This record gives sequence, C-alpha cells and structure tokens, in this order.
Amino acid sequence: MEEIFYKSNPWWEDEYNFNGVSRNTYLEKLDSVFENKDIIFLTGLRRVGKTSILKNFISLLIHKKNIKPQYIFYITLDLIALSSMTINEILKEYKKIHLIPSSQKVYIFLDKCLAKINVIF
Repeated sequence: MEEIFYKSNPWWEDEYNFNGVSRNTYLEKLDSVFENKDIIFLTGLRRVGKTSILKNFISLLIHKKNIKPQYIFYITLDLIALSSMTINEILKEYKKIHLIPSSQKVYIFLDKCLAKINVIF
C-alpha cells in the first residue's frame, strides 16, 4: 500500500512542479475556497483536464501556500489494489505512513471516486 501511495504522491520524495497547461481560471476558483472547510467537487466529462487541474493546484499549495508535501494526499480510487478498501481505510493508512495526528490539517484529493462515497470523519 505504501508503495502505491508514494507513486501517487511524487511530491513526498522529490521536488514537484506541474508541467502541464495551467488553467488559471479554475485555479483561482479553487484558491478562493482554499480556507473553506467544505468538500469541493470538481466534475466534468472524461479527459477534459480535471486531474491536471488538481495536480496543478497541489503544486500551487506546495510552492505558493507553503503546505508541507506530506500533508497533501492524492489518490485515484479506481486502482485495483484499493478496490476492497473504504475511503476511511485509505485515509487511515495515509496518516499512519506519515504519523499524522488527527488534529493536523491535511489536504485530500480523491480522483475518480464515483463508486465510493462512504467517508466518515
């Protein structure tokens, strides 16, 4: 599990810079709700750039907001290795890997998660 998480979150080990097309309009909208505690859904058709926008925003969090990379967790929920796990179990495993206390604010990015919306915080 740890290996999958590290592959999905390259910023945990190396310098991370987003190399795709920057969608500033969407980044500004995400940035405007940055301090909001609500869950934000980014929806749209397949292959229109939702994942790229998320990864671009993650880069912004690291470089402009000075968020520590280990407090940013991105995962694609359609990975076969995760199919038997709930979102809660995935998040617990992530926090266990980095020894993150429950009081620590973290930034969670769940991709392709239409099939699993059973989170308990």
